[in-house]
Amino acid sequence: GARVRAIDFTSLPGGVGTGAGICGYFHGAKGGLQSEIDERTRELSSLFNGAPALLHVWHHEAKRIALHTLFAEAGAEFVGDAFLAGVERDAAGRVSSALAVINGRLVRLPAAAFIDGTGDGDLAAFAGASFVEGRPGDGRTLSYSQSVFSLGAKDGRPVTRSCNFDAGWVDPTDAEDLTRARLLGIAQHHRAPWTHAERPFAISPWIGLRQSRQIETDRLVTLSDLVEGARFEDSVGDAETVADTHSVDYEFETDELAFYYWTCRGFRTPLHCEMPYRMMLPRGLDNVWVACRAAGIAVDAAYGLRMQRDMQRLGEAAGIAAALAAARGTGSRGVDLPALQAALVASGAKAAPAEPAAPEAAALLEALDRGLPGMHLWHLFRDHARHETAVRERLASGSERVSFYAAALLAMWGEASAEPRLIAALERREVGPTPEEKPVVGAFAQCIDLPFWLQAALLLRRVGSARCLPALRALATTPDLPLNVRTTLALTLERLAADLGAEPDLVAALEALTASPPPDPVLPPSRSLWRTLRGEPQKRLANDTGASVAQDHTWQLHLVVARTHRRLGLPPPAPAFEHDPRAFVRRPFNALAQGPSAS
Repeated sequence: GARVRAIDFTSLPGGVGTGAGICGYFHGAKGGLQSEIDERTRELSSLFNGAPALLHVWHHEAKRIALHTLFAEAGAEFVGDAFLAGVERDAAGRVSSALAVINGRLVRLPAAAFIDGTGDGDLAAFAGASFVEGRPGDGRTLSYSQSVFSLGAKDGRPVTRSCNFDAGWVDPTDAEDLTRARLLGIAQHHRAPWTHAERPFAISPWIGLRQSRQIETDRLVTLSDLVEGARFEDSVGDAETVADTHSVDYEFETDELAFYYWTCRGFRTPLHCEMPYRMMLPRGLDNVWVACRAAGIAVDAAYGLRMQRDMQRLGEAAGIAAALAAARGTGSRGVDLPALQAALVASGAKAAPAEPAAPEAAALLEALDRGLPGMHLWHLFRDHARHETAVRERLASGSERVSFYAAALLAMWGEASAEPRLIAALERREVGPTPEEKPVVGAFAQCIDLPFWLQAALLLRRVGSARCLPALRALATTPDLPLNVRTTLALTLERLAADLGAEPDLVAALEALTASPPPDPVLPPSRSLWRTLRGEPQKRLANDTGASVAQDHTWQLHLVVARTHRRLGLPPPAPAFEHDPRAFVRRPFNALAQGPSAS
């Protein structure tokens, strides 16, 4: 019932599902308006490919045409090639107009309500919304892809295929870095000779961005919400996913996510939670909804809650809410929530809530006694008071694995009693279960496991004292340490420096990490640390079909060392990366150079 204008910076509505060539669903709950879009797209895809389309993939042009058709049928105006350049706010602080460059002119686009579907949260950021960007260890966001299209054959008919391979990282808010990333992504596909079946016939006009800003909203969806099936009174639908980060260096993540990936080995665990209406409401803005990957999602939860189906569901909810607000002259927080939820139920976007099953204590402890990783470790961790006594008893278990997992849980609880067991695992170079015993793979079937001894080095950043420094120093001075062992150690030493200060062993360990170059400074976006540590050759992933996109990662080590120097009051190390061609590398070093407030 509202008049709607949709603007996009290209002529391709549909985001990464059209312009970036990510033409398939990876998880996400079905239902709602997206089902109608999908059916239209499937019909058109059959025409483009000359064969029945699969349920979860589509032809990029088919989805673009389906969206244009539905815009026209709904009476919504679509304005393409419109570059959002800013906003105007009225005396009450509400956004009154969006400013966009259209046909070379700056145009004012007034409205009563604004839905930010930019992916990067550009409109909300222009309006003054606060946000976070990147993981805590190095500020980096998820890797991007640059897709190309090729023609294959199925049942004697030509079929369009897109190749989606990680090309590297980018600062999505930096125009020059986006250009660098696009050129690098295109170069990745250069290969000679091409076979007929692999030869690209088109390059997607966008790079496939997975993450940038996360706007701070009334309610932030967290990793624990996803893992534990959180429910909300203001739910607008369900998210169904896995924690699909394309990174492998989890030492730079939050402690909880590193524990989830490396200790619990939870990468492929199905995740499900409701999405609260409040996650779309930027703090301090009254008539703006964020309905894209920049919505109120914690950085580590955004690795899972970013799938196309989930974003489309947010878009439908925001559209109905904005129309209700515009019709009644209310702000986003004055929307009739029962009416919104009823509309979403009617469209099939919101299903009846399912009560998550609470794991039983006895079953969790039985799983712990088997000495294998699994989600029981997460559920034990999340219920400290209930399980502390039983876990503490298992610290003295005769099983090396059971006692290690008990120590890992105690460390996550901040219990100092875990430290001696972690030191022992580090000194004895304990390995723990192998990938063959408990197979869990990451993105594109990459092996992502980590041995006990390096997990111990990571966990000591939560409970370490001066007692652990000799063991950390011994590891740091080991010749030819791989880069990711050094960065793990550096991050632990950085954390310990906050409490211990410039202890001689700590400073010596820190300096040893950069005293010699690592043997593996130039690395591809995806790799197996397990294979590196065991001296095994890396496997080439099935989607790795082009030129090498390996790049220098030593900046991460030098960044952490520089931050720790500052914390300890030591002379700053020689600058090395302030003029790096990659903006996502320059940014943290320049912030560090500007002083503590900037960094």
